[in-house]
Amino acid sequence: MHWQQIGIDNFQNLFNISLPSGDTLIHYLTEVKSEQIPILLYYCKVKNFGLRIVPNLKGITPLHICVKESHTLLATKLLNHLASMALEDHSRFI
Repeated sequence: MHWQQIGIDNFQNLFNISLPSGDTLIHYLTEVKSEQIPILLYYCKVKNFGLRIVPNLKGITPLHICVKESHTLLATKLLNHLASMALEDHSRFI
């Protein structure tokens, strides 16, 4: 099954699940510099779903990973996504 075929509720649940380390799927996708992230961010925009960029247990967010790994284009895309969200959805994390 392709990720675009799952329902919006399942999509939201998938991205809100945290591993024991506190990492989310977006942490992993950012770390491996997945080409799927821009597509996922577009899907979030179309479905009006705010992808939360939250820290793991070490305080590291996917944005931190982008900076550390010099993924500047990906960092820009994440920041653009954050800019489109309501401030109360992420302001305490960045």
